[in-house]
Amino acid sequence: MKKSILSILSVVLLSFTLGSCSDDKNPAVPSGKCFANDFTLTQTKLADSPEQHLIFLTFDVKNNSSQKFNVGDGSAKQVQALIKVTTTDGSVYETNTILTLNELAAGATASTENTADYGAGKTYKSYTITLSCE
Repeated sequence: MKKSILSILSVVLLSFTLGSCSDDKNPAVPSGKCFANDFTLTQTKLADSPEQHLIFLTFDVKNNSSQKFNVGDGSAKQVQALIKVTTTDGSVYETNTILTLNELAAGATASTENTADYGAGKTYKSYTITLSCE
C-alpha cells in the first residue's frame, strides 16, 4: 500500500514538473536585457528655462532591436540617461535620470521627455546624453 501511494505521488510530482517547463518554441528576451545600444534618440524639442536653470528635452526614441522593450515583465532593464549640460563659462553639470518609457515594440518609435539642471546664474550652451543600464 505504501509503495502504491509513493508511486502515485511520484507520478503526480513528475507531471507537475514537466507541465511547468517553458515553451521553447517562443523564446523570451534574455532576462534583464539592456536596450541602451538599441535605442536611437532624435531631439524634437529643447527649451531652456534660465529662471529654473533647467533645460527641457523631448526626444523620439526608436527601438532598433528585433525584440520588444518591456520593463514591466522583467525582460528588459530600465534605460538610464546621463545628461551633461555645459554652460557658457565651461562649467559642466550632470543629471542622471531614466528614459520615461516602460514598453516599446521592436522597430517602433515613441516620444519621451527629460530635464537637466545647470547652475543658478549660468547660461546654457550645450548638452550631451549617454544611455546605459544599471
